[in-house]
Amino acid sequence: MKRNVLVVEDSSSKADSITQLVKLHYDAQVEWVSTISGAYAVLNRKQWDLVILDMTFQVSQGLGQAVKKEALAGIELLQYMSAKELRYPVIVATQHDEFSQGGWININSIDQLHSILSEAFPEQYRSVVHVDLMSSDWHLELMKAMRRVIDV
Repeated sequence: MKRNVLVVEDSSSKADSITQLVKLHYDAQVEWVSTISGAYAVLNRKQWDLVILDMTFQVSQGLGQAVKKEALAGIELLQYMSAKELRYPVIVATQHDEFSQGGWININSIDQLHSILSEAFPEQYRSVVHVDLMSSDWHLELMKAMRRVIDV
């Protein structure tokens, strides 16, 4: 059976790596969107077997302004999914291991992120994978996470 997998990731190289990995191991239709706002419409378009979500996204400061990173932007999508009762399983795939936003949220480890997301989004969130594009170690971790979601 063909699986529908949505990748929400602002880095094209990371999205390509994830897409190749998914297609190597599953008969899957993979769709990629590069922004949180782009994911809203796509989430409502069809049933998803899995959503692979980045946590940190680049956001523009306006025309001619510098681009900055918003450390926990992925939480916005999880909040949207929760509010809309979209219970698609989500695996977070992030290159970061520390997150702070606006001086009011400081997450100091992947384990802490996992605990927070597990408690806040029990219907959607499944696991977090730390991605290091300079290594292939994360491939195995993502495959294990996908198996726990897809091979049930």
